[in-house]
Amino acid sequence: MLEVPLEKYSQPPAIELNDEQLRQARSISDWLLQLAIDETEPARIFDGLCQRLHNAGVPVDRSMYSAETLHAEQTGYGRVWRPGEQSIYIPFLYGSRTDELYLNSPFAWVHEHRRCLSIRIAEASDDCFGIIPDLRKEGFTHYLCLPLFFTTGARNGLSFATKDPEGLSPYHVALLEEILPAFRAVAEVKSFDQRMSSALRTYVGDEPSRLILAGDIHRGSVKRIRSAIMFVDMRNFTALSAEVSEDKLVEVLNEYYDCVVPHIEAAGGEVLKFIGDGILAVFRASPGEGPDACRRVLGAVKLALKSIDSHNVEGKKGKERPIHAGVALHFGNPAYGNVGSGTRLDFTVIGRDVNYTSRIADLCSSFDCRILMSEAFVKRLPETAFKAFGTFNLPGVPEKTTLYVPSSPQTDF
Repeated sequence: MLEVPLEKYSQPPAIELNDEQLRQARSISDWLLQLAIDETEPARIFDGLCQRLHNAGVPVDRSMYSAETLHAEQTGYGRVWRPGEQSIYIPFLYGSRTDELYLNSPFAWVHEHRRCLSIRIAEASDDCFGIIPDLRKEGFTHYLCLPLFFTTGARNGLSFATKDPEGLSPYHVALLEEILPAFRAVAEVKSFDQRMSSALRTYVGDEPSRLILAGDIHRGSVKRIRSAIMFVDMRNFTALSAEVSEDKLVEVLNEYYDCVVPHIEAAGGEVLKFIGDGILAVFRASPGEGPDACRRVLGAVKLALKSIDSHNVEGKKGKERPIHAGVALHFGNPAYGNVGSGTRLDFTVIGRDVNYTSRIADLCSSFDCRILMSEAFVKRLPETAFKAFGTFNLPGVPEKTTLYVPSSPQTDF
């Protein structure tokens, strides 16, 4: 972190608010605690706060809320507001670049010293903080940064900048600090909801996370999903497990998932489970929309397998440890719900259609097919899109099963 003289830039409020000023501050605090706390979109809370401060005579020309988050790809995020505009969302991705930007920022300073930071731009050197040259270039005269510490230990913050020649007065600073406890309370409530929702989506998916947060956590609760079902199985995973270290194995698995999962999600599919080297996903079908779901699955499969081929050809890692996979497709009504014992439950996917799709995936490996489709799946496609591959006895399935492959060359998939 940069060494910044404490007394030169730290300027705590030096005045007490009079009755009228306190009324303004309490009006904004009451809005936060009584109305804004019920707002479902956190951005509207921040935008509303900034607009109310502006209306109260605080010359805010730029404001930023910086918050830590619980996310698979982000360490946190920022929201930047300017008068007359909606705030802009800025994700902070994991990586050394994000760490460097934070350590060179006023937010790192206020977190370290646990007090506000006030900077007169004309008096600050460009190497004081990374943001100073940009603020100076845009004509800002005064910058204030306030720390926000949550009870969870999260370190967040608010900053305000003005172009007013007089800067932010002691009254403005005192007003901001007066409403800070109310904003912190609301922000922490919304942060908790956001972190919980993000963590659940990361591990169980969108729909299960919504059900869990809605209170659907009792054992035995089951929902049906009419959908196209996709099971992707990585080839030679057992042999690879014996050849490489656990760290390398995880690396290969993540490369494999990166080839497949984005295309599933882009086509409207939901990954319900990572089962070792297997990926179970569904593409929901509304009444009468089975064909649409099946077409979306085929599009996702084609792009996923092309991504795997590109990984194997273009990347050094792909050439050293090529990835191969088979895809099974079916249409049915898988069930998902809570199973387990006592207080330890798992939100999992069960049912005949799931097992059926898994059995088809086993045959992909046995016959070295990249894609096999069930009759229930192909009957929702044009006849020109598939051809029969053969009839088989699947383990656990009493009747013989006819499976199909795309009518175009397998290399297209």
